[in-house]
Amino acid sequence: MKIIIVGCGKVGITLAEQLTKEKHYVTVIDTNYDKIRAVTDSLDVRCIEGNGICSDVLLDAGVDTADILIAAMETDEKNVMCTLIAKNLGNCQAIARIRTANSCYVH
Repeated sequence: MKIIIVGCGKVGITLAEQLTKEKHYVTVIDTNYDKIRAVTDSLDVRCIEGNGICSDVLLDAGVDTADILIAAMETDEKNVMCTLIAKNLGNCQAIARIRTANSCYVH
C-alpha cells in the first residue's frame, strides 16, 4: 500500500517504522527539517519537508494516488483540515489523529 503520514512526532515516526516493516511504501511530511532528516537517516521512507495542509505539498507526496493518509500533527484542527484536503484531492482513506475528545463540539 502507498501510505502518507503527515507529522513526525512520536506517533508519526512509530507508524512509519511499523508500516515500513510491513513493506508498505511510506511518505512522511513535516515542516521541521531536523525531524525529516532524522527519519531519512533511520527509515527507508520518502520524506518531504513542507506543510501537510498545503495542497501542493500533498500532491507532491502523491495523495492523488495514495491508499491511505494519516494526519498525526500537533493539533486536532490541523489533522482534520489535512484529511479534508486529502479527500478532496484524491480517493484515499484519510485518518486524523484526534487528541481532545471535545475538540469537535461547536459551542
